[in-house]
Amino acid sequence: MLMSSIKKLLKGGLSPAHVWITVVLGILLGMIPDYNASLGWVFVLLLCSSLVRVNAGLLALSFILAKTVLLLCLPWVFKLGHVALYGALGDVFINLSQYPLLAWFGLERYAMVGGLIVAMPLALIAGFAANRAIQKMRQAGLGLQSSPKFDAFAQSLLGRTTLTLMLGKSAKEGLGSALNRAVPLFRWKEGIMVAALLVALVLGLAQWAKTGLKDSLLPILERANGATVNVERLGLDLWTGVLSVTDLEVADTSDLTVNVFSASELRVSLSSAALLSKRIVISEVVARQASSGMPRTTPGQLVGPLIDPATIAAPSSDEIGTYLVEAERWLDRLKQVQDWLKRWEGRIPEGGQAKAELGSPSYEEWLQDEIAQSGYTGLSFAPIEERYWSALAREVSVDSIRIAAFEGKNLTLLAKNVGSNPGELEVSPHIELGSDDESVKMLVQLDELSGAGSNRIELTFGGLDAQSTLSSLKPSIAKRVSGGQIDLNLEGQFRYADEGELNLDLLATLRDSTLTIQRRSVQVAEFGVPVAVQGSFTGPKIRVDNKALEEQLKDIAGDALKEEAKSKVEEKIKDKLGDRLKGLFK
Repeated sequence: MLMSSIKKLLKGGLSPAHVWITVVLGILLGMIPDYNASLGWVFVLLLCSSLVRVNAGLLALSFILAKTVLLLCLPWVFKLGHVALYGALGDVFINLSQYPLLAWFGLERYAMVGGLIVAMPLALIAGFAANRAIQKMRQAGLGLQSSPKFDAFAQSLLGRTTLTLMLGKSAKEGLGSALNRAVPLFRWKEGIMVAALLVALVLGLAQWAKTGLKDSLLPILERANGATVNVERLGLDLWTGVLSVTDLEVADTSDLTVNVFSASELRVSLSSAALLSKRIVISEVVARQASSGMPRTTPGQLVGPLIDPATIAAPSSDEIGTYLVEAERWLDRLKQVQDWLKRWEGRIPEGGQAKAELGSPSYEEWLQDEIAQSGYTGLSFAPIEERYWSALAREVSVDSIRIAAFEGKNLTLLAKNVGSNPGELEVSPHIELGSDDESVKMLVQLDELSGAGSNRIELTFGGLDAQSTLSSLKPSIAKRVSGGQIDLNLEGQFRYADEGELNLDLLATLRDSTLTIQRRSVQVAEFGVPVAVQGSFTGPKIRVDNKALEEQLKDIAGDALKEEAKSKVEEKIKDKLGDRLKGLFK
């Protein structure tokens, strides 16, 4: 074993460049606390080790030395990384961690940053000591080669055998020559072999992503959904970053006879470069013949959920018409929307209580609890970790989607800049929804998520039942209405921060109906009910513009009286003319 180690130690070369590179690489590899969290850094170090003719024995000794130091001083190393990330170097590491490949170095881990800081001086000291000792040994070897006793030993059977085992073929040239043998610094042939191996690996992975991704990904999708997910074909083109799915059906966990989402074709364009920065950037999502809430061909089956999804139900026509009757239910929905928006922005921490602030009396206690649960190597610096795996869809386009809640209307959807953390990404989500018959239109601009201002909403519902809708807005008018339809138009601005702020204008337009005014039935082509929605999410106030209503009623009543008077005059004229005409023809 010792002979083999010495052979490997000398085989890579012992020039100062070889020694320094070998020791530095060994120290850096040994000072990595968690290799799974630092895959990028491990890959770079191993790639350098394969391209440079390092001494395997010296590399192993350096690695063991560094790993021993790390294990003995791990609490101190962790504390050093904690101080560095919260100190002046914090901004430097935050900026470095956002670059491609560097994001995979594990710079969000306190122990990793502390290990890097300790590794630098340790590598310099160890490299200096090792290089000085080995260079002295090389000089001593030159003296041994000129010794008659050493020459006699080298010519004997025992000498030849021993030196061959220790130094390999170079031993035939003598110990001095073996120790001072010129060895190239780089492994050109091995480098070409490693590059060819990487290319073959990438090509194999690309082929598997096209044909074998479905079998691996489908069980994960079903676990995430909690019910059956059917896919005809699923493949990923690594070169273009396009994920293609055909005949997708996602069963609804609350009703296995319908699909929560289905599409004949779904194409997602991903940015491969963004993955090197631990980000998911979707440049485009296109869905064909999509639907939601529609019946399945065969009922699905429940699967243990991986994630409990948030549920949201779009209001139907009947629900809109019973707003005041179910006021508490709608108030809960407003609070729920406010809660979702706050969570989207990150104001409400997910999954439990937020950590204590740095410097507070409870912070050290909180930190010790986290260390006890996760260990020193498992804790991360939140400002860096929260930036990782952010998702951004620049454009989502659905040319035709049928949603059961909208009575099966054909809808088109266009969403832009929909991200998991709009504030960090500095984007404002924009969503447009419309139907073919233009009875449903929606536009939502969420500028508050990115800190650019208030949110804006424009919403139109057409063809609603007049009786139920007006009953919720102005019951006194509803009693006078018979038949007809209502078009609702809502627009304005709102904020969700703190208690929230509403500043919306609602116009309910009555069309082709009959109004009862002063016991007279009047045909009305169009009649508007203006409503202001103000206040907060927790206490919205609805005010109807009675003055505008009175003016419209007066105009309608006046027109009705004019028509009635005109008809009576015409009847009297006809009666008189009829009597005279009868007298002329006696």
